Amino acid sequence: MLHEDDCSKAFEAVLAQSGKFGHYQRRLYAVVCFMHVVCTSILTYMKFVPNLELKQDCTEIIEMEAGNSTFIFLHFNETATFSINCHTFYDNDIGLEFDWTFPEWAFPGYDTDVRTVVHYGQCIGLAVGFVLGSILSDTLGRRRVMYVFFTLLCLTQCLCAVAHSWKIFLVCRVIVGFGAGGFILTSLVLLIEYVGHDWRDICICLVPWWLGPSLLSLEALATRHWRFLALVSGLAGGPLIGSYFIVFESSRWLLCHHRFSAAEHTIKEVVACNCRSVPELTTLFDIARTCILNTMHKKTFTFLDLFTTSKLRRGTIAVIFTWFLGSTVYCGLFRDIRQLTSNPYLNNFILYNTDAIVIVCAVLINKCLGRRWCLFLYAMSSGLVSLCILVLHVSNETMDMSMINSLGFFTKMGVTTTLTIINLVTLETYPTVVRTMGLCVGFLAGLTGYILADKVIVYLEPFHYTVPFLVYGGMMCILAFGVLFYPETIRKPLPDILRCRHRNLCAHDPIQLSNPVTHGWFS
Repeated sequence: MLHEDDCSKAFEAVLAQSGKFGHYQRRLYAVVCFMHVVCTSILTYMKFVPNLELKQDCTEIIEMEAGNSTFIFLHFNETATFSINCHTFYDNDIGLEFDWTFPEWAFPGYDTDVRTVVHYGQCIGLAVGFVLGSILSDTLGRRRVMYVFFTLLCLTQCLCAVAHSWKIFLVCRVIVGFGAGGFILTSLVLLIEYVGHDWRDICICLVPWWLGPSLLSLEALATRHWRFLALVSGLAGGPLIGSYFIVFESSRWLLCHHRFSAAEHTIKEVVACNCRSVPELTTLFDIARTCILNTMHKKTFTFLDLFTTSKLRRGTIAVIFTWFLGSTVYCGLFRDIRQLTSNPYLNNFILYNTDAIVIVCAVLINKCLGRRWCLFLYAMSSGLVSLCILVLHVSNETMDMSMINSLGFFTKMGVTTTLTIINLVTLETYPTVVRTMGLCVGFLAGLTGYILADKVIVYLEPFHYTVPFLVYGGMMCILAFGVLFYPETIRKPLPDILRCRHRNLCAHDPIQLSNPVTHGWFS
């Protein structure tokens, strides 16, 4: 008798024989990594469009004899005069050089706070992209949706360079967020559905999204112009669009949508690409197909299907809870420590790339402890590090800004790692037919926390400098207990099946007709 997860077991067996991380998986991983680097660089583009402030730099010139000057101050003996020479310039809040060219709406005196409007417009675009991208991905397939959204992302970023008004620029940034939201979801799902269980944590956690801001910093250092920066960062993704022809549709998705011929063809292409024979390929495919036919009919799944079983309900609640708390803390800390150095390019590199070291350690630890306890360890450690602000406050009469920045920096590293592993567990929790929608719910909860933290932190800072860190520490400690509600997914097959309701009834309540004629079936 076939069990509910026999489809996923059969596919894992195919991966085990053909290569859990073979030539095709390495090719797919490389393509997704490069695309994520470009996507992150485009999303963080607004970091190099700062708030400008008009300032004056005045110097005193001493003259022994009275001279003609705008401002004259007489010395006590009335023999020497001091003239003041003032230089007017525009300063920015991130320390960019004076030879930068910024859009006209970035200068002071503009009626609308365009930078804030653009920020929230991009967040709205992300949210819509998450929702629509997840629905299309689970309905139409992963590959086409991923490349359509990525192409839209790069094209619109290039259009930002030719925007002549802030309203056109705003529309472009909203569409950029929309494209990024749909791409991020589908690319991660497509990647995890092709790698073996031993490689899922490595491939998902080590997607080098943190290199995007570093790439953007190099582009900014070379261009020093907001239009050129937008154009270069958008064109960087152009060559990657051509990788569409070397990436296959998800075989898991094709199977679950009863497209058996296409699924079998794709599986054979992957096996051939990995150059390893699978003697039992036909048998394993028949097992997967029979399991699908016995448990699911072809239907359109919705977000309501995330709550159909007790396991999914518990997982969805844990996803919303942990994503919201983790993103709230991350946004608050990032806002506090955004200025680590006086060099904005180096600052961008340090803020993002140092997280990679801790994430690599987390991948190794999670292989020993499992997903849940690794998450618990990192979340609790991050919370306790943040709470150390009390120890520093008591033991030091004066707290210098570098100590606060260091504390926030180390806390942020732990929070980033926690969110990275939560992303992995979210992908592994949901079956193939609703996997993108499940990840969408987590991302939406995280985006809500990100926006909320931007507002709440303003009210926390005036009380005392320790208050934000105490709040962050408490939230991470609560999150640490919340991750224990996740199912343990390490070394388990990636689920494919979500049993349809009528199949569920047939499986649990079989009806035996001893005399069909008496029931009027054949009358």
